[in-house]
Amino acid sequence: MSSAVDAQSRDTAGGLLRPLARLRDTLLAERDRWPLWLPVLLGLGVAGYFGSPAEPPPWLGAAALAAIAGSIVIAAAALRASRLAALILLVVAVGFAAAQLRAQIVTAPVLARSWGPAVMTAEVLAGEPRERGWRLYLRPVEMPGLAPEDVPTKVRVTV
Repeated sequence: MSSAVDAQSRDTAGGLLRPLARLRDTLLAERDRWPLWLPVLLGLGVAGYFGSPAEPPPWLGAAALAAIAGSIVIAAAALRASRLAALILLVVAVGFAAAQLRAQIVTAPVLARSWGPAVMTAEVLAGEPRERGWRLYLRPVEMPGLAPEDVPTKVRVTV
């Protein structure tokens, strides 16, 4: 009885491993085209950042990079397939971290609540007509009631 169970489990394992072996062989045959996947993988990381429903913690990108880089060092002595998977994840994490870093660099104060009606001194950057009035894009010079560090760099106003 046990030999029948062993044979069945070998068949199941073999059935699961055959597609993985084909995938491995295909990937190795396409080795000269791997660099073409770099923008795609970076884009996946960027999409992962901007597609998240909430702002990820600031440490997440760096932590993912460190963890995956560490796994590459560990995988160096392991199978070639695990190194490849770790490298793919590393490139995706680089895209995520790059998007997160860029978002942190360009961050500007955002009004936490509606502000106004109030008097504001600002420079008009642009304007566009709407069905009801105009939408103006302004660079505030002074916004009474707000601390200077809380003043946004641009304001959109409908008048």
